[in-house]
Amino acid sequence: MKRLDDMEIRIQEEELYSGLQERELLEAEPLSRREAERIFKQVCAKKEGKTGRSRKKTKRVVVILAAAVVTVFVLTAAAIQVLWPVLFEENDHYSAIVQGDWDEEKFEAYAAAGEMSGVQVSDNGVTVRLNRLYYCGNLTVADIDVITPYQGVTLGEADSRWMPGFERQDEEIAYRVLTANMASGDTFLKESDDPTDNTLSMWVFLATNDYDILGKEISFERGGVIFSNLNCLDGNGERVRIEGRWALPWKLDNKAGIRRSFSSPMIVNDLQRIESYRLTECTLGLRILLNVDPEDDYIPQVYSPVIKLKDGTVFDQDFPASTASTSFDIDGMKLKIFVTFPHPIDISQVESIQYGSVVIPVNE
Repeated sequence: MKRLDDMEIRIQEEELYSGLQERELLEAEPLSRREAERIFKQVCAKKEGKTGRSRKKTKRVVVILAAAVVTVFVLTAAAIQVLWPVLFEENDHYSAIVQGDWDEEKFEAYAAAGEMSGVQVSDNGVTVRLNRLYYCGNLTVADIDVITPYQGVTLGEADSRWMPGFERQDEEIAYRVLTANMASGDTFLKESDDPTDNTLSMWVFLATNDYDILGKEISFERGGVIFSNLNCLDGNGERVRIEGRWALPWKLDNKAGIRRSFSSPMIVNDLQRIESYRLTECTLGLRILLNVDPEDDYIPQVYSPVIKLKDGTVFDQDFPASTASTSFDIDGMKLKIFVTFPHPIDISQVESIQYGSVVIPVNE
C-alpha cells in the first residue's frame, strides 16, 4: 500500500497527468495497484516524450472476464470496475486481466453453504469472531464480527495516508503449501451493519489463482487467516488505530473435483487449443495453449466460459470473480482462465463447459 501511495503522490506532485485519459482515476479513491501502475507508466512515457503503442497496431483485443481487487468499503460501492479492452504496454503481452463483481447476495450464498464456527480471538480490547465459513481450495468466504470498545464504531473514507479496516491480512502456512502464489483478498463492511453498536460486521474474501490445486483433494489440520492492526472511526467520528494480531484458524479440507487433460488439445481456432480444465463446486479453470509469437503484437480473443448445468442453469458472464493470465514456458505461451460461480454447485450436475465455439461434455 505504501508503494501505491508513493506512486499516486509522485503523479500528483509532478502534475504530469494533465490531458491523460485516465485523469478521472486520480480523482476517485482508492486507486487499484494495477490502475496506479498503468497511470504512472504513461506519466513516465509522457515525461520522456514517448508514446505508447497505438491501438490500431493491435489486431484484436477483446476481453470478457473478471477478479476481485477491492478495498474496505460498503459493498454497494466496493467493486473497482476495470475498463476493457486493457491497454497493453509496448512489447509486453498481458500477464493478467481482472475484474470483480462481488456483492452481498453472492457472499451470503457462499456463507450459507459453509459451516458455522465458534472460533474467536481477542487482542488489545478487540475480538474477531468467526460466524460462518465457506472454504474450497482456491476460495474462502467468511462472515465475521469485529467487536470493539467503541459504541457507534464505523469505517471512514480512505485517503492517501489512511485506509480504514485491517492494515494487513495474511494466510496461514498451510495456504502457502497449497499454492505457489500468495492468496489475495479483502474485507467488506456489510450493508446491514448497525452504525449504533460497537461491532463491525464484515465479509472476508480470500482467493488464489493457482491452477495446480483446482479440484485437488488436500487436507491440512490447520489453516486460516491472520489480521493485523485495525483502522476505524470511534463513536465521535475520530480516527482510531488499534494495534493487534487476530489469527482465525480452521481446517483446510479441499474436496476433490474434476481434473481432465486432453491427449489431443481441443482446437478453438488457429490461435488457441484447450489443453485441460479443472472444476470444483465453486470454480472453473481452463488452460489454453496459444499459437502466438511473444514478439508479435497480436493478442488473441479471450472468451467468457459458459457453464451449463443439467437443470438448465447457465453461468456465463455474471461471475463474482474471474481472471485471465498468460505465461511463457518451455512448451510455449499459455492462457489460464479462472471463473468463480455465483454460488456453490454440485459438480455432478454440470452438463457442459463452452469456450468460444467448443463445447466440452462433463459427467457423461
